[in-house]
Amino acid sequence: MSSVRPDVQPLDVSGAIYAFVGLGLAGFYMLLWYVAPGLMTAPVWSGSSIAWSMVLGTLALAIPVLLAWMCARRDVEDTSEAFEVAKH
Repeated sequence: MSSVRPDVQPLDVSGAIYAFVGLGLAGFYMLLWYVAPGLMTAPVWSGSSIAWSMVLGTLALAIPVLLAWMCARRDVEDTSEAFEVAKH
């Protein structure tokens, strides 16, 4: 009885970079809440009910989604992949 070989995929460098940038943006957003809570609760302009936290929070969610889309859009199918066949 043969053991099953796990399928190991190569590291997607651009995907890893986009993931780290997305995590960095989310971390920066959370850091702003601790460092400058007054800025996060301040209105965007005078008399506005929209706070900076809403604007930056929307960007913190939208930018990683945009980066993931860019990563998926650039994904190229690898046709040189060879599969082992069972030897009977």
